[in-house]
Amino acid sequence: MKTLTLKETFFLITISIFSFAVNMLWIGTNRFNQPLNIDEAGYLSISLSDYHQLLANGIYGWLSTVDGPSIQAPLTTAVTSLFYLVFGTNAYTGFIVISCFAVWVIIGTYLLGKAHGGVRLGVISSLLVASCPMFFRYETDYIFAIPAAAMTTMALLSLVKCNSFTNMRYAVFFGLFAGAMLLARTMTIAFVPFLFLGAFASIVVHPGNLKRQFGLLLLAAILALMIAATWFIPNGMLVFHYLSSYGYGHNATGYANEHFSKSIVSVIGKYFILFQPKAWLDHLNHLSKLLYFPDVIIIISGGLLLLVSILISTGKNGIRNTSLLVVKSKLCLLYTSDAADERS
Repeated sequence: MKTLTLKETFFLITISIFSFAVNMLWIGTNRFNQPLNIDEAGYLSISLSDYHQLLANGIYGWLSTVDGPSIQAPLTTAVTSLFYLVFGTNAYTGFIVISCFAVWVIIGTYLLGKAHGGVRLGVISSLLVASCPMFFRYETDYIFAIPAAAMTTMALLSLVKCNSFTNMRYAVFFGLFAGAMLLARTMTIAFVPFLFLGAFASIVVHPGNLKRQFGLLLLAAILALMIAATWFIPNGMLVFHYLSSYGYGHNATGYANEHFSKSIVSVIGKYFILFQPKAWLDHLNHLSKLLYFPDVIIIISGGLLLLVSILISTGKNGIRNTSLLVVKSKLCLLYTSDAADERS
């Protein structure tokens, strides 16, 4: 990775400090000594158990507890248990951990934007993420959404930087962060096929030394599996039952926002969305409530510009060549992933 300029470094330090300070100020004002929600209380209890095992039985006891039977991914609670050594055993320490991961997401987004389209795109992308109301909402809860987003962002950054798996260092990073993503939140298992499909596509459209490229992709996959297996092997059946019921199964609808669920059904239901203007408006209305109007306008404008450019390219170059250009531009790697489930 190229060295950051002084201006870039100043920008990243400034936005990181500002984001962290705003989070801590809001939490200190609105959440300190206030009741936790049921998820937060459960996760913090796990982190305290990890911490006390560390004190009582050392690193071996800590590892045994972190790896113990659970349906909750271990990364966030394990990191929190280590933060207790410095900041003390209180809920505020958990919020500090989430805020640190949030800063990681912002910096990773800048680097991802820069790698894809230069410094300007990096700045715009990081500012959009840092100012997104939904991102701020999850920054101020002790849940696994932000840590999972951090690992996913770093996996995507590594995927772009490995240059179609010609760079061994970033190929290794890709595998490490893909595995860590699974340890950050079990539901991110749904992201894995698309992540590695993007990796495969990057090799197909930029073939070189295919033996080396596919070898590095295999290495990345093995590393991801090895990291995830440290926790998923002893807990695999528990996680499977959870994901097949409350995660992505029939019980998952109990956690969805009712209006959002209805709008999604109307979009992908019996008729194609282009013939349902009301479905578009309903979905846009709900999206504006989640992200607020300025962010929605920027996202929609970018999507429309992308659509127009694809249509123009299709008219000039044909569908096949345009599809190849889209893949080569790494747009297939920059998919949008929802890092958190809605609790209504």
